[in-house]
Amino acid sequence: MSRWSLPVLLSLVVPGLGQLYNRSWVKGVVLLVATTWLSGRMTVEALGQPLLAVSLSKLTAYLVVLLALWCWAVWDAHHVAQARRAS
Repeated sequence: MSRWSLPVLLSLVVPGLGQLYNRSWVKGVVLLVATTWLSGRMTVEALGQPLLAVSLSKLTAYLVVLLALWCWAVWDAHHVAQARRAS
């Protein structure tokens, strides 16, 4: 397993863990908090209302932002790990 693949795998499992492994503490904590909050908001929106009253546009917006953060976390973990390896 190459040196950059562990941070990528960690970020695939939980966004922010790869950043914490790369010692990007602020980015890691911000990603963990943001993705946890978005996941919680999605759950509250979905479970807090009757099924027919759930706002699909709001849930879709949360999901798009969550997936964008997740993809960026994976990319960033790879990018930072490769930059550290090169130096």
